[in-house]
Amino acid sequence: MEKKKENIMKPLEEMNLIDDFLFTEVMTDEENGQKACRIILETVLKRKLGEIRFECQKVVPGVSETSHGIRLDTFIRELTDDGDNSIPGISIYDIEPDKRSANRDSLPKRARYYGDLMDVQLLEKSVDYEMLPEQVTIFILSYDPFGKDAMYYEARTMLITHPDTAYNDGVRRIFLYADGKLPEDSTEDDRKIQKLLKYIARSTDDNISDESTVELDKIVRNTKSKKEPFLLSCVFCTTLQKRTSDRI
Repeated sequence: MEKKKENIMKPLEEMNLIDDFLFTEVMTDEENGQKACRIILETVLKRKLGEIRFECQKVVPGVSETSHGIRLDTFIRELTDDGDNSIPGISIYDIEPDKRSANRDSLPKRARYYGDLMDVQLLEKSVDYEMLPEQVTIFILSYDPFGKDAMYYEARTMLITHPDTAYNDGVRRIFLYADGKLPEDSTEDDRKIQKLLKYIARSTDDNISDESTVELDKIVRNTKSKKEPFLLSCVFCTTLQKRTSDRI
């Protein structure tokens, strides 16, 4: 209980981007949130993105009044050239920082439920299944989700009986362990991910090491400078308690 209380009352200046409240504050600022989303996604996906639109703390209701709803930390749409987000070719992204190692065992089923509820919201009546967009969920974790001491884990659906046969349902689930090791055949892009994760987990000067972390640090500093510390500690307690009740 003492550790929990300590974590809740942490001063804003000591928070890292992986901390729930600071991440939310960054993302609720429209300009800074979009910049931060782009930096994270382009680094993790290893490519440039097109136009994006995003929502912070998007609430997705359950399929009935008694079903469990979810609250997404970020819900991002990458749009097609004409800006129409209702036609094939778009991708949906969800970025979820998580420090709750006690929920490690439930993480795969949490990812499943998040993805399923997003699909329910995205597919309108009488629309073909092929219209479902590509869906990528990215968990940024302070703990090792699968015990292999790796920085990068990715899960996709496959045919177990015929693993060489393509089975593309459009779903990718990426689990990033901030203190995990790079693969032996790591590339420069892999090292950029590692630098990004180190900064998100520990947002200090020591971990500002490349262009992406420099830009992310500017956003974090800008967010911290706007907030009144005493007010934040009070709001953080209320927000964390509320969000915990909304989470899986």
